[in-house]
Amino acid sequence: MNIWLGIMKQQIRIFLLEVVAIIYLLIKGFFLLGRKAAQYLYTHRIQIIQHKLTLPTLILLSIIWTGFSSFKNVAAIQPSQPSSVSLQTEMVTDEVVPRVIPVNRQEEQETSADDSNAEEPFRDTKLVAHIMDWVGTPHRDNTQSKNGTDCSGFVQAVFQDAHGIELSRSSKAMYEKDVYKIHKTDLQEGDLVFFNTFGNSISHVGIYLKDGKFAHTSSSRGVTVSSLQDNYYQKKYRGAGRVKDLVN
Repeated sequence: MNIWLGIMKQQIRIFLLEVVAIIYLLIKGFFLLGRKAAQYLYTHRIQIIQHKLTLPTLILLSIIWTGFSSFKNVAAIQPSQPSSVSLQTEMVTDEVVPRVIPVNRQEEQETSADDSNAEEPFRDTKLVAHIMDWVGTPHRDNTQSKNGTDCSGFVQAVFQDAHGIELSRSSKAMYEKDVYKIHKTDLQEGDLVFFNTFGNSISHVGIYLKDGKFAHTSSSRGVTVSSLQDNYYQKKYRGAGRVKDLVN
């Protein structure tokens, strides 16, 4: 009898522990979903206001976005490499890698003599100087100052300060009015690259530098330099254009 009671107590104890564990996981999942949904709403608040989305639509978009983000993070983990290595690679992508200057004088002379190995300098140094002057400025919607700027505000300010060219205030208007459309393979320094980061139209713009790099305002990093080869920007890329006032 005592043995039977001991077994029953043990089974009840295990059952209660399982119930507590399930409740804990459900509560944790609920808060995780809520945090992701809040992050989605904050990140896309301007587009939400512009498109006047209803509450059911916002909830559906938040759930879809949360599930996609979780799936992408899981898929990005390589079994043969620790997750810290993947994170480090992603962070380095948006950094401007400085050019290494050879220490050996003889090697430097040989490199200078071989034009095929020499790095091509920027042609529009004034434009590049103004771009670098903005790097590090935080992202802020509907503003255009060194205290905070959005993507179109950054591009507009750079072209105004460098060349006195007045571009449109939105990335979509720049794409439709201010540039001649060009192919991605014809990109040159100072061309504009356009992306669709939300909805079905142009919603993001950057200034092409060279070697696949472009300057833009990232929502997480502010004004920075990224690569067109990044998976995110490859998927969101919609076109490129050459500023009309620079051609005419």
